[in-house]
Amino acid sequence: KNIPAFLFLFYVFLPGMSTEWGAYPVFEVMEMDKKRMLPAVLLLCVLCLLSGQRAVPAFAPPGSTVELPVLMYHSLVTDDARASEYVCPISRLENDLKWLRAHGYESVSPAQLTAFARGEGTLPPKPVLLTLDDGYRNNLTLLPPLLEAYDFHAVIAVVGEYADRYTASGDDGSLHTCMSWEDTRQAAALPRITLACHSYYFHHIGSRM
Repeated sequence: KNIPAFLFLFYVFLPGMSTEWGAYPVFEVMEMDKKRMLPAVLLLCVLCLLSGQRAVPAFAPPGSTVELPVLMYHSLVTDDARASEYVCPISRLENDLKWLRAHGYESVSPAQLTAFARGEGTLPPKPVLLTLDDGYRNNLTLLPPLLEAYDFHAVIAVVGEYADRYTASGDDGSLHTCMSWEDTRQAAALPRITLACHSYYFHHIGSRM
């Protein structure tokens, strides 16, 4: 599939390639004049046409857009008294899911969104994307029963460095405990959950600011 691009690079860079025994090819830095650039561009266009490749990926045709609300949660808890800005009681989450179901919303997965963007699939009339940031272990223990009860799917975005930390510590009981790598494997096996990457280490606000 990449033959046209390969031939183009071969044509462009061949004059600047030099090799030595026992060394990898080295591309010399060169300045291409206009006389060589124009044939190179034309060659690339012709090769792409002959290969039948699309120059750009396919997307959904204009007009086939859908409004998509995205709801984000973090840690979950069974005790309402322990709720905070980043800790959502299960009772509140369940009320959210009841409201969404009563108003005709259907959850969608990242795979469905990708297929729709490529023009290869459709979305329900009222889609919603449910996400949970940071990969808290209570997402694995408390979320699946609710997703099953109300026929929803969710995305859990895991921070890699957190998974490393809690794999090493073995801590699996506190409110802010995150999933270990073994926990992520269990979550990935659940049909109503999709795992996403919430960065490996760049989630530390102090260093980013």
